[in-house]
Amino acid sequence: MRPSMPAGALRILPAYLGFNGLPDGWAGLNDALRNVQLFARDELTQTEVDTVADLISAATSALNRLPGEQR
Repeated sequence: MRPSMPAGALRILPAYLGFNGLPDGWAGLNDALRNVQLFARDELTQTEVDTVADLISAATSALNRLPGEQR
Protein backbone atom coordinates (compact mmCIF):
# COMPACT_ATOMS: atom_id res chain seq x y z
CA MET A 1 0.00 0.00 0.00
CA ARG A 2 1.30 3.45 -0.92
CA PRO A 3 1.56 5.99 1.88
CA SER A 4 0.53 8.95 -0.26
CA MET A 5 -0.66 10.12 -3.66
CA PRO A 6 1.94 9.74 -6.45
CA ALA A 7 3.63 13.04 -7.26
CA GLY A 8 2.45 13.02 -10.87
CA ALA A 9 -1.15 12.59 -9.79
CA LEU A 10 -0.93 15.85 -7.84
CA ARG A 11 -1.29 17.60 -11.22
CA ILE A 12 -5.04 17.18 -10.81
CA LEU A 13 -5.35 19.19 -7.59
CA PRO A 14 -5.50 22.78 -8.96
CA ALA A 15 -8.16 21.85 -11.52
CA TYR A 16 -10.09 19.74 -9.02
CA LEU A 17 -10.08 22.40 -6.33
CA GLY A 18 -10.93 25.15 -8.81
CA PHE A 19 -13.68 23.21 -10.61
CA ASN A 20 -16.77 25.37 -11.02
CA GLY A 21 -18.96 23.28 -13.35
CA LEU A 22 -18.68 25.87 -16.11
CA PRO A 23 -17.03 25.20 -19.48
CA ASP A 24 -13.66 26.55 -18.34
CA GLY A 25 -13.81 24.30 -15.29
CA TRP A 26 -14.56 21.22 -17.38
CA ALA A 27 -11.79 22.11 -19.84
CA GLY A 28 -9.28 22.61 -17.01
CA LEU A 29 -10.27 19.34 -15.37
CA ASN A 30 -10.01 17.52 -18.70
CA ASP A 31 -6.54 18.99 -19.35
CA ALA A 32 -5.36 18.11 -15.83
CA LEU A 33 -6.60 14.53 -16.18
CA ARG A 34 -4.81 14.19 -19.50
CA ASN A 35 -1.62 15.45 -17.86
CA VAL A 36 -1.98 12.85 -15.12
CA GLN A 37 -2.49 10.20 -17.78
CA LEU A 38 0.59 11.39 -19.67
CA PHE A 39 3.02 12.16 -16.86
CA ALA A 40 1.97 9.87 -14.00
CA ARG A 41 1.06 6.65 -15.79
CA ASP A 42 4.12 4.81 -14.43
CA GLU A 43 3.27 5.86 -10.86
CA LEU A 44 -0.34 4.62 -10.94
CA THR A 45 -1.82 1.18 -10.50
CA GLN A 46 -3.71 -0.30 -13.44
CA THR A 47 -6.99 0.40 -11.64
CA GLU A 48 -6.01 4.06 -11.26
CA VAL A 49 -4.97 4.28 -14.92
CA ASP A 50 -8.37 2.88 -15.90
CA THR A 51 -10.15 5.33 -13.57
CA VAL A 52 -8.27 8.30 -15.06
CA ALA A 53 -9.26 7.13 -18.55
CA ASP A 54 -12.91 6.88 -17.47
CA LEU A 55 -12.77 10.38 -15.94
CA ILE A 56 -11.25 11.80 -19.13
CA SER A 57 -14.09 10.24 -21.09
CA ALA A 58 -16.68 11.73 -18.72
CA ALA A 59 -15.10 15.21 -18.85
CA THR A 60 -14.88 15.07 -22.65
CA SER A 61 -18.54 14.02 -22.84
CA ALA A 62 -19.53 16.90 -20.57
CA LEU A 63 -17.65 19.36 -22.79
CA ASN A 64 -19.30 17.93 -25.92
CA ARG A 65 -22.79 18.36 -24.39
CA LEU A 66 -22.29 22.06 -23.72
CA PRO A 67 -24.07 24.40 -26.13
CA GLY A 68 -21.73 25.74 -28.79
CA GLU A 69 -21.68 29.30 -27.51
CA GLN A 70 -20.51 28.13 -24.06
CA ARG A 71 -17.47 26.17 -25.25
